Amino acid sequence: MPDPSPPFAALPLEEQLRWLEHALARGEDPRGLLQACAAVRDHAPLSWLARALLERGFLADPAQQGWLAEFLLQQPETAVDRVLRALVGEGRFSRTQGPQLQGMLLAVLERVTLSRVSVMCLVDRALKHNFAEARDAHVQALTERCAAALKRTFGRSCGSSEWSRPASRVCAPDGHSSTSSKNSVPLRAC
Repeated sequence: MPDPSPPFAALPLEEQLRWLEHALARGEDPRGLLQACAAVRDHAPLSWLARALLERGFLADPAQQGWLAEFLLQQPETAVDRVLRALVGEGRFSRTQGPQLQGMLLAVLERVTLSRVSVMCLVDRALKHNFAEARDAHVQALTERCAAALKRTFGRSCGSSEWSRPASRVCAPDGHSSTSSKNSVPLRAC
């Protein structure tokens, strides 16, 4: 028998949120609910659901953090922005919510590609404002990975003074700084 209720997207926002609340109470799969919300043009149900799931411990499992990170990377920038604002709220988290949200944000940064640089910036900002130490540790780890990659590629490492040069200066394979070497790599390229 077909469901006589109107499609989720056709419901007014208040009814959508009520429907989501009931779906969560029934124990419906949060992933399916997130996907249903993502199909709606208005990002309000998606952002509400993301916050509700954080409050219910959905992100306690690192696998769910990874899934949500992948899911967010498939969404438009405006949806990611609304979800992040809902998740972060006023920056007040329970002792368990903070680490869970931090883990999910770091999972996004571990997966993001350059084609989603705007999303990377949104997530980085959320980390910077709410989990500064974790963000700094992540940036340090990325810097070290880039330095190691440059060393493997060019057979030497760039010193910390070279990393602080203007972006127009480069680290050439012969170990000299240059602005025109054909095989040079911008110091801030990583």
